[in-house]
Amino acid sequence: MAEHPPTGTPQSNNSPGPAPTPGTRPSPTPTPTQDSPSVVDQLVELAAPDSAEPGRGRKWGLKKIGFSIVAFMVVTVVGCLIAFSFDWWTSEGRAVKDDKNQDRIEDAKPAFGWRLDPALADNEPWESWEIDRTLTSAEQRRLASLDGDDKAAVWAFVKELDGRKVRGIAAIYNLQLTSEKQKSVLITKLSAKTTRCWPSRARTTLSVGTGGSESWDEVHFNLVASGAPAPPLGYTEVDPGQVPEEIPYKKAISLGNTQSPGLLAITPYVMERRDCEWQMDLEFNVNSGQVQTRRIAHDSAGKKLMVYGLGREGVDSWSWTGNAPAGSGWMKSETEEQ
Repeated sequence: MAEHPPTGTPQSNNSPGPAPTPGTRPSPTPTPTQDSPSVVDQLVELAAPDSAEPGRGRKWGLKKIGFSIVAFMVVTVVGCLIAFSFDWWTSEGRAVKDDKNQDRIEDAKPAFGWRLDPALADNEPWESWEIDRTLTSAEQRRLASLDGDDKAAVWAFVKELDGRKVRGIAAIYNLQLTSEKQKSVLITKLSAKTTRCWPSRARTTLSVGTGGSESWDEVHFNLVASGAPAPPLGYTEVDPGQVPEEIPYKKAISLGNTQSPGLLAITPYVMERRDCEWQMDLEFNVNSGQVQTRRIAHDSAGKKLMVYGLGREGVDSWSWTGNAPAGSGWMKSETEEQ
């Protein structure tokens, strides 16, 4: 017998529930929520990711961070101690090396430098001159027109004739000694001698000075034409007109370590009718070491050191006597011995 299907509309098991009552709002469907991780949890996860393993939690992560910080501090302190110890142990060696380098720099410096210049500059007039020939008639007339009190004008006239300043300050050289060394430099001796001499070449002398006596001081060298060394006369002042005693120069000159003696006036002279080239020798030591020598035979301009002795006999000697009503104040003496 055939079965007939049931009549009516079948109901599904998934059919919605009763319809909401008109005018009421459907309640929202609840959604699951999770707690947001805190800053500490994020730090633990970043610094100690293995704390997420079974059996390890937040406290283990914090402990691991603390252990890491302590370990970092210990390593830093130990490293600083090691570096300090190494620096301390090697400081002596570095100090010795620095001292050696400093000594090499110091030893490379020259013991001292010097300048030797005429006491009178070229543009400074003087009162006594020499010319190596006699004056022509025209030159004598020019001289007669010059006022002897105008020393600059007389010097310009003499210089034009290749003349030179002589005697007194014109014979002096100024010596300046300096040193860049930190060690002590001591100059213990100055000496001098002539190296080449010849008979005086002066044929004309001119003078506008009063002819007074000279005073002696500083360092003097009484040179001779034979070239024998001259004992220096050191720092001995005497009355005008007196000849200084010939005593050895015994005043040491200290240089180095920022010391400077200023200028020394060096006066060479020759009591002969000769003109000479000469040289000066200096003995010195550094830090009381071995004695060394330095020779000076030229001035700072490269000119040979010169000393002019007594003039030859029979020169034309012109002297200024002052402006006279009758004419020139220049007086000539043809046979005067110098």
